[in-house]
Amino acid sequence: MSVTGPPNSAAAARGFTLLEVVVVVALIGILLVVVSVRAPDRAAQALSFEAERFAAEMNACRDRAVLSGLPHGVRVEAHGYGSVRFERAWRARDDGAHELPDPIEFVVWPGDAERPAVICLPSGETEIGRLTLAHRGRDGAYEFVADLDGAYAPRFAAAP
Repeated sequence: MSVTGPPNSAAAARGFTLLEVVVVVALIGILLVVVSVRAPDRAAQALSFEAERFAAEMNACRDRAVLSGLPHGVRVEAHGYGSVRFERAWRARDDGAHELPDPIEFVVWPGDAERPAVICLPSGETEIGRLTLAHRGRDGAYEFVADLDGAYAPRFAAAP
């Protein structure tokens, strides 16, 4: 027998007090806030990853043009991009197109529909149309800028 009484007394069958339930709910709430603050921003990470990937494709395009002696390019659509090469006309390369994840898209300003958005010449020069990579529902987008060596890198620009 315990100090509080027999096991089947009214106190043992009563359950949790309101104060105990409130304390447990408050602790769970605090833990959820801490976890949500420390959780990484998946949308920003996905956008950054795709911007880095596209910049790498632009740099590979320039390298292919220089090494092959033929113009190469990157054709861009809202939801993806793909490599092309110029042999009397722009033709898709065999490496296929890259589809962007659903909420991420290119914003391409109007231009010549026949020409790729990025054209890499055998001289090492690169012509790039006006395009940004954005995440629907989020402010800001990535632009692509060349350094002094002509290598492209993404640069995040916050929305005005």
